[in-house]
Formats: sequence, C-alpha cells, structure tokens
Amino acid sequence: MPSDQASSTTVADATTMPHEAPKEQTKFEREKHIQYLKRSLQMLPQPYTSMDTHRMTFGMFALGGLELLGVLEESVSEANRQAWIEWVYSQQRVPDSQGSPGMAAIRFIQECQTYDHGFSQSPQQESHGGSTYCAVATLGLIGGEALWDQKTMTRNVQDGEDEAAFELRKSRAGFLDKEGTRKWCLQRQTTGFQGRINKKTDTCYSFWIGASLAIMDSFDLVDFDCNRGFLLETQHKVFGGFGKWVDTYPDALHSYMGIASLSFMSEPGILPLDPLLNISKRMQERIYTQTVFWKDSR
Repeated sequence: MPSDQASSTTVADATTMPHEAPKEQTKFEREKHIQYLKRSLQMLPQPYTSMDTHRMTFGMFALGGLELLGVLEESVSEANRQAWIEWVYSQQRVPDSQGSPGMAAIRFIQECQTYDHGFSQSPQQESHGGSTYCAVATLGLIGGEALWDQKTMTRNVQDGEDEAAFELRKSRAGFLDKEGTRKWCLQRQTTGFQGRINKKTDTCYSFWIGASLAIMDSFDLVDFDCNRGFLLETQHKVFGGFGKWVDTYPDALHSYMGIASLSFMSEPGILPLDPLLNISKRMQERIYTQTVFWKDSR
C-alpha cells in the first residue's frame, strides 16, 4: 500500500481486510480449564467481592463450562449438584402477569434493530454483540413467525390477502432485515470478534456473535482458523481459563464463553452447544425428555 494511503486505514477497515490468525498458541488447554472452573465453584478472587449479587451467573458459567467439557458429574458431587439445584429454585419468583409476553417482546426487539441492522440494548442506541444475541435468541425461542424477515415478505395476493392483513402478518416478524443482521455479525470478525464497530476483539464476542450466526444458520461463514487462533491466544497458559484479551487474567465469564465458542467449531474435548438455550445439546435433550417444562411438548 502506498505510504500516502496507509494512514487512512481505520479499525473499521479491519472488517474488510483479510483475517490473519495468531500463530503462537495452537493447543486447547482442556485440563487446565477444568481445574480453573472447579476452583471458580469453590472460591473467587477478591475483585469479585463487589459482584456478590451475580453469584447465580458465575455459577452458571462454571457449571456450564464443566458440562461443555463433559466432566460436570465427575467434578461436582451429587450432594453439591443437588444443593445448587435447590438454591437456584429458591431464587425463583413467580410473575403476577398472565398471558403470553411473546408479541410484546417481538415489538421491543423490532424497535431495537438499528440502522446498521444489529440490535441495541434499548431503542435509539448503538448496536451491540451481546444485545444482538439476546434479540436473535429470543426470536428463536419464540419461534414460528418471530423468525420471519419483514424485508423479504410479500403479500399473498393469490389467497386474497389485503394490505391490512399483510401488514398485520408482517408485524409479527421479528427481523426488519435479517440479511442485514447476518452481514452486521459477519463484519464484526477481525480475527476473533469485536462487539461493536471500532472496538477491540474480545473473547466473549466469539460467543455472542457466533451464537447469533449459528441461530441464523450462518456460522459456516465464519473464518474458523482465525477465530480459533484468537481464542487459543486468550487462554491463560498457567491458571487455565480465558481472559478478555490476549495476555490478560482469566475470569468466569470469558472462560465459559471461550469454551462455548470453540464448541461451535467442533473443538475436540468439548460437547456440542445449543445456541438458543446456551447449554450442551446433551443437557438440552435431558430437559426435553426428563422435565415437566418440556416433556412431550416438541
């Protein structure tokens, strides 16, 4: 590139430049990650003190990570697993409202799809990888018309659908522009993924963005080598676990999401992950067949 053009390259341009995978770290440190997650269930470092109200979230990251690594039942005793179950149920609050919240959720999600086709945390804000996953996964869990794309819908003239009926049907589609959302997600890949335009590549967005693409049946468009290369570089070589960036200390959130992201790429030693429920497909099958919430409902 001529020198007079080099200074015009920005972080945003990285989304259109060839990906270059890190070369140094090529081994998935499975055993170290298992030990890190087991320690996380027993004791967390002092910086977590201010996050005491997030104990269930950290529990989910540690337990979920051990499950994806296929060692949950051998790593956590039956008594401790039962204690976790009872504690989680003790936190449940039954809502007072009646009826399905589906359409209210769809309308809110529609309002949060931005001009660049990602999703923001609330209307009129910036697209973000985390809120994009929450939006896409919610539409996927609602299912049916919620996954339709308004931009590609057409009026069913042959069946006599009038304009008013078409607009009503169209309003039930969760995506204003599904292809635009797919492109926004793919443009977030540098080596791994960034969560917003002009932000640094971050371990967790390989999950947030990757899972969004998986739900839209588009994960095969990801550059696997670059994504895996970045993730393996954010592993901690001594403690196990994953950090936010290369050469940073691990934490529970990024450790779980690093493992979950590698699951989408069929990393040996990791169980397949269901992107909608964010649990292993083995656990998904148990929920579908062995719980009162899902049994016989498929």
